[in-house]
Amino acid sequence: MYCYHNEIAPLRVVKHNGPNQGKQFYGCPHRPWTHEVPNVDDLQCMVLEKDTALIELEHGKKILNKEVEELKAENAKLEDM
Repeated sequence: MYCYHNEIAPLRVVKHNGPNQGKQFYGCPHRPWTHEVPNVDDLQCMVLEKDTALIELEHGKKILNKEVEELKAENAKLEDM
């Protein structure tokens, strides 16, 4: 078997828990596999931190949009005077 890079695809085994655990498959030698990552827990923490940062930024955006609308309304009142 060959991968899309036209290299021999090594036979791998599904290691994560789930219905496919223990099954064999041919994978690309260029694809990063989780069992080759030094510390998966660190990567999961990084993803969680980024998700938290995105949520905080979205909240800040809502607050700023509200302030912009209030300033537009105040500006419209001043222009009417």
